[in-house]
Amino acid sequence: MTDTPPVLKISRPMPATAARVFAAWTTAEDLRGWFAPFPFTAPEAVVEPKVGGRFEVCMAGPDGSRMWTRGTITALEPDAAISLDLGAHGPDGTRLFGAATEARITAQPMGCLLSVTQSYTPGPACPPGVFAGAEMGWTAALMQLATLVMRG
Repeated sequence: MTDTPPVLKISRPMPATAARVFAAWTTAEDLRGWFAPFPFTAPEAVVEPKVGGRFEVCMAGPDGSRMWTRGTITALEPDAAISLDLGAHGPDGTRLFGAATEARITAQPMGCLLSVTQSYTPGPACPPGVFAGAEMGWTAALMQLATLVMRG
C-alpha cells in the first residue's frame, strides 16, 4: 500500500463569473471539455448536480487506456462550492484510491478564484508514485478549464 500523500491545495484565477465556473463543474458537457490533463481526454461524463448525485468522468489516455473517476456529490453551494467523494479506478475497474475533493469559487473583480483541495486515501491496489503528478495534472486541467470558461 502507498503512504498517504499530503493534501493537495491549488488555486487559479478564472476569467469568468463564479456562476460560469460552477456550471463547468456541474454539467457533463463542460466536464468533458476540461476534466483531464492533456494529453488525456474526458470522452464520457455524468453529473447529477445535487447532494448525493453521481459524479463520473472517464479519462482516456493517448494509448487508448481508460480510467474512471467515480463518486458522489457530498455538498453543493450554487455558484460557490462543490464537494465530492471520489474514487479513481484503473483500466480494469479496480479502485486505486479515494479522493475527497472540494472546489471553492470566490467572486473577484474581473472573474473569480477557484481553489481546489483534495485529500487521498490509497487503496490496496494503488501503484507507488501515483500521486507524484497530482499537482501537475490539476494545473493542466485547470488551464483547460480557464480556456473553456473564457470562451463562454
